[in-house]
Amino acid sequence: MSHANSSEPAFSLDSTPVDPADSDISVFFQQIKSYVGWTSEDADRVRSVWPHVEPLVPALTEDFYRTILKHEFTARVVSGGEPQIERLKVTLAKWVASLFAGKYDDEYALMRWRVGRRHVEIGLNQAYAMAALTRLRIGITKGLCEISVQARHELCDTLIAVNKLLDMDAAIIDFAYQQAFAKLLQESAAAKVQQSERLAAIGQMVTGLAHESRNVLQRSHACLEALLQDIEDRPEALKQAHRIQNALDKLHILYEEVRNYAAPINLDREPVDLVRLASTAWYNLETRWRDQATTLAVNCEHPADALIIGDRHRLDQVLTNLLQNAIDAAGQNGAICCTISRSEDNTACLLVLEDNGPGIAAERIARVFDPFFTTKTKGTGLGLAITKRIIEAHQGTIQIERSALGGAKMTIYLPAHDQLDRRR
Repeated sequence: MSHANSSEPAFSLDSTPVDPADSDISVFFQQIKSYVGWTSEDADRVRSVWPHVEPLVPALTEDFYRTILKHEFTARVVSGGEPQIERLKVTLAKWVASLFAGKYDDEYALMRWRVGRRHVEIGLNQAYAMAALTRLRIGITKGLCEISVQARHELCDTLIAVNKLLDMDAAIIDFAYQQAFAKLLQESAAAKVQQSERLAAIGQMVTGLAHESRNVLQRSHACLEALLQDIEDRPEALKQAHRIQNALDKLHILYEEVRNYAAPINLDREPVDLVRLASTAWYNLETRWRDQATTLAVNCEHPADALIIGDRHRLDQVLTNLLQNAIDAAGQNGAICCTISRSEDNTACLLVLEDNGPGIAAERIARVFDPFFTTKTKGTGLGLAITKRIIEAHQGTIQIERSALGGAKMTIYLPAHDQLDRRR
């Protein structure tokens, strides 16, 4: 069907390549059209009301993203701040325009399919995607009922056509969810197997290397101890010997960190109070933050609800590592804020750690959890990688972004004590 009317909305979207395996979207779209009884008259009706819908688009997009940001379970997928929201509003406006363009061909179906695939990639729950579509449906229907100049029977036919189209969109998005989710599951399973095999190989190699090197390191330390006694009256030589000793100590620590990263994580679960855990980890780091006069503020909305079932030792390792990083980043007279709360849907405990340091460059944020990647001049780059493995072993997640304090913001989601059994 071809339309050349000036009221037809103009829009353009990127043409993203699609795998040949996904070409059956065309067949699926034709089946859905047939199933709902979509006709060329429906297309004409939808396209004809675009002049009435177009003025509603700014309000629709504002309501759409205002609602997303208001709910924690959807806001978490929009982490780019106001610039990203503005870009998404433009994209949504184009999406609405294409809905009323009157051209419902394979390219139209492909565009809808990409929307569903993108939702999977950013981790948006399918139920919320469908709820968002319902919200748009309500806004469009209400707007047409209030401002349409059509006769009642014509308006009814138009609304039926609009709802047919929105239902087809929902079906295509759902189809994309099914395809993309199945593909992600396969890729995730393969990646986990590959990572497990790689870690096992690293673990075997490092364990053997550490075993063979332990005797060498012990002999080196013994020789250094004897040497230190012989050169007590030679300050410069004593200084160099201490440097050698420090280097050997760091080499031993490196072996242990790599070995710990590659080793399987076995959890010894027990009730753990996150507020007490954070306070204890901070207290144990007193020698570090006291010298720098760095402060920690712990905020907890409901202390009694900050309980999880986890490995106290492993989680202390996580908090200690994150606090050490925050202390180093905040520097002299720095400020660190730790906020502990329940998620809005009450299924998880949240621990948010922020500092007022220089932060992490945007291009590096995606790599901070990669093994051996570090922004420090010293260190192995395994601290955050180990932290992520421990959190995931607890069925949780960890995210990093820019903090309102100016530095980094780490957000940890852990299943609440009364939700763990449901997620197993």
